Amino acid sequence: MAVNEGEYEEKISCVAAPVKDHSGETIAALSVSILNWRKPPQEELIQEIVQSARELSKQLGYLGD
Repeated sequence: MAVNEGEYEEKISCVAAPVKDHSGETIAALSVSILNWRKPPQEELIQEIVQSARELSKQLGYLGD
């Protein structure tokens, strides 16, 4: 998981989580970028992205986590 709170672009925050295939290899990432003034609570955003990436990974046959 990666979190960027305006380090690259001051007004934008991002959260990303890996998507893995059946072998456990990371094949993609799920991410969201939002304007800081519209930002929901940080923990809520992180949990949503991580959970969604895990669900995608399971659909691709990943059994970890």
